[in-house]
Amino acid sequence: MSLYPSYWRDTACESHFIIWNNNIYWCSGWEAEGSDSWSVSAELEQTVLNNLSPDQFTKYYDLADKLELIPWEVLQACRQLARRGLVEAGEKEHYNEFRIVL
Repeated sequence: MSLYPSYWRDTACESHFIIWNNNIYWCSGWEAEGSDSWSVSAELEQTVLNNLSPDQFTKYYDLADKLELIPWEVLQACRQLARRGLVEAGEKEHYNEFRIVL
């Protein structure tokens, strides 16, 4: 089971978490490097890479919708590609958006 968007309690414990592939991930650990539980396949990375443009940033959730994929998987693929320098992660107004690096 996967849940999108994340679940965020703004009262009581104020927890924020993601349910993805039958696992619960606390959002504070989302960007932790080296966690095998967060990785996606090279095939999914290639699918994402093939659908990004060098000319404009693309929101990961728009790309997930277009490809009919789970948004968390597309986001993780983008982050893995960014760590290898194949895509650029946007900042400020382009937060959670990605584009190919030339």
